[in-house]
Amino acid sequence: MDRIPLSIYLLKKNAVLGSWRIFHESFESAPLTEANLNVDGVEAKLWIGSSAPGTVPEWVQEFAPLAGLSATRFSNISVQGALAFAIDGKGVLMTFGHAWRRVDTSCVVPNFGLRCVLNLCGDKELKAIKHDRISHDFVTCPH
Repeated sequence: MDRIPLSIYLLKKNAVLGSWRIFHESFESAPLTEANLNVDGVEAKLWIGSSAPGTVPEWVQEFAPLAGLSATRFSNISVQGALAFAIDGKGVLMTFGHAWRRVDTSCVVPNFGLRCVLNLCGDKELKAIKHDRISHDFVTCPH
């Protein structure tokens, strides 16, 4: 796999070795499945889950019939997950799929993920930045 789309967050509070409390305060993990991992000697926690099979979004249930379409034709399964770990006492959370919506943004350093990308990405590699994921206080405009 060449690339894995993800969002990365740095928690404002320092991580305590052996405790996952700050991650649970920063990320709504229920009802996702939880598993412990060890990646190259780093203890990590993985949460992963999906929507119920055949789920039809509410907006589709409302509007599809108005257009003469069967709402069940547009059922889906949404898979999401997160990986939490600490490096040098700093809590890091990586989210996959729509799990970014489970992050309490008041608990994370604004635009940490954007800064990671800009520092790691070559000048010809950056394809897009989703402006809805950028904190409103990060971008400054000259007056």
